[in-house]
Amino acid sequence: MAAIGVVFVLVVGYMFFSGASVDRADLELLPGDSAFIVVADVDALMDTELFETAREMFGTEYNDMLAEMRKEVGFGPGDISQYLVGGTTKMRMPIMILYFKNDPDEERIKKLVESLRIRDATERDVNGHRVWGAQSGRAAVGRVRSGTIMIGPAADVDAALGSDDRAGPSKLIDLFVEEGGLDAQFAGIFDWRAPGAVPREVTDLVPGLANHIGPVLFTAEADEDTTASIRLFNTDGDSVARASIEVDGEFLEQLLEEVKRMTQRVRR
Repeated sequence: MAAIGVVFVLVVGYMFFSGASVDRADLELLPGDSAFIVVADVDALMDTELFETAREMFGTEYNDMLAEMRKEVGFGPGDISQYLVGGTTKMRMPIMILYFKNDPDEERIKKLVESLRIRDATERDVNGHRVWGAQSGRAAVGRVRSGTIMIGPAADVDAALGSDDRAGPSKLIDLFVEEGGLDAQFAGIFDWRAPGAVPREVTDLVPGLANHIGPVLFTAEADEDTTASIRLFNTDGDSVARASIEVDGEFLEQLLEEVKRMTQRVRR
């Protein structure tokens, strides 16, 4: 996954996707060589001042985009409570797991499958899981369990759902879970050694980050103020540095303006 893809996950997905809960077993569905994991508690985020600011920045386009999403994909932010994204930097698309508040019906799943332009989207069984999309295809949609849908490269979806013995990127998962990543409103962990795992601009946030070779954990909480914590670990998982930042209004406004421009270009 290229850096721009991670920007999309961290920013656009952060603002627009709003119950099931993420747990370790779902992290283990990711490929064993995954270089990043991102988890967002969208219900909590949509109830913050940050989300209100984002909605005001987009104005009438916000409702237009939601309507377009429901028409094309079959669901909107209010249908989802949390999401999980992860994978390698070389994947054509990441693994995404969506946690719906209610189990999506056949019509909504059909719309989701159609929106992904999946080749040979005939339903099939993989180890007791319903999967849409040929095993040799570019993408597939799989039903992990009631209310939980997995989207990703067909081979990776099959590998994850087809086995009962999974470990995922165990070292990243261990650190992510131990450091409270699953309890944050928004959290991501990145293998800094993997080229393209995060945008290059992020290295400016913490001195010495550009030369770092261990995992990096990012967590954010958005209440009256938006604060973020960036923690650096060595290759053995020991903490080596930590920095906290507060996202002020000016920075947020500039960020949202840039995302708005990106979104407008994509929609054209």
